[in-house]
Amino acid sequence: KQTLESNYGVRIDNYASVDFTAMQSIIDICGGVDVTIKDYELVVMRAYGITSPGTYTLNGAAALAYSRIRYYGNSDFERTSRQRTVLQALLAKARDMSASELTTLLGQLLPYVSHNLSSGQILKLIGTLPNVLSYRVQELRVPFPDQWYSVNEILVPKDMNSTINQIRSTIYAGQ
Repeated sequence: KQTLESNYGVRIDNYASVDFTAMQSIIDICGGVDVTIKDYELVVMRAYGITSPGTYTLNGAAALAYSRIRYYGNSDFERTSRQRTVLQALLAKARDMSASELTTLLGQLLPYVSHNLSSGQILKLIGTLPNVLSYRVQELRVPFPDQWYSVNEILVPKDMNSTINQIRSTIYAGQ
């Protein structure tokens, strides 16, 4: 939150976050996530019983290992793409649930989530979930492709003002 607000001037009103342990538990509670494993990802995924490329339902530990693969494929960029893939797979599961199933699931998941929402805000959001889950998700990866340089392995946007404007126009579109 502080990084986004300080570096990119993006106002964050509310947040929810989970750590690695919580993410594993959340995925297990949801019954795993379906992910397509590529041949070069098998180096890590063999430890979870996956020996050939293909689509698998990963438990929490395997999904976390998959999302943390860094040294195969396109390095850190592909690692963050894998993380988004796992989140999209969780979202796909939620989209297939009824309102009552979602409410039950959220009751199980909320203890694993750090957030700054009041109980009233959470209840209000639960009521909007069926509608919110129909929204199209838009992803951003910062720095944007081909718009960065590296300083001691830290990726720096080439044009910070352009980056800030792109982030703001995406987040605040229609406001």
